[in-house]
Amino acid sequence: MLTFNTENMAPQYFALPAPTMNYIFKNLQPQHLIKLYQTSKFFYNKFRRNIIQNLEIVDNGEAEVLNPTKSVICVSNPVLSKLADFWITDSFIYRSSWTDEYIAKFTNIYVKKVELCDYIKWEEYEALTKSETIEEIKVKEIFRDDEPVCIEDIISRIPNATSIEISESTFTDTSCATLASLNHKAKLSNIIIRNINTDFNFTFVDGTDNNVFLEKC
Repeated sequence: MLTFNTENMAPQYFALPAPTMNYIFKNLQPQHLIKLYQTSKFFYNKFRRNIIQNLEIVDNGEAEVLNPTKSVICVSNPVLSKLADFWITDSFIYRSSWTDEYIAKFTNIYVKKVELCDYIKWEEYEALTKSETIEEIKVKEIFRDDEPVCIEDIISRIPNATSIEISESTFTDTSCATLASLNHKAKLSNIIIRNINTDFNFTFVDGTDNNVFLEKC
């Protein structure tokens, strides 16, 4: 964390009225804070909020990169735990086969893209999706109480997603009705569901030009 010597620092004045600036400060989103950081170090000194635009967690031994635009970090690197309160703003990619519940430790994820190569726990998925900003997602299996989570529960957490790819999930006899009743805010342009665990047959019909693909295991 950078610190500044504020002794004898000149007061910061704004062209906008104080109530307007207070409203902006209270409702800042990561993309706004990035712009403010670029204008003056005053804002970093005020908020002390570090930002990573794209975070990628990889297996041990792979090359690492650490900068605000893209950070690639090995899963066992102790630096990873120090990033827990960073704002992750654009993408979160987990390419490691070793899961250690790192994801649930991140408290400020506002990403548009999520890609996971291995299974995660439901608590971790909740941490990834709580901001409801995800537009593109690719996940494998998600477990809750050692049981795979149903497709409708996964999709209900991402109301603004336009592209969804889910592998190794569960489809039940109530999944279709539940999915139809979801308040999905964005128009789906791509949905791929592979290796579905189900005991019954189903038919999925799409009358648009969207890319829709379901594969039963």
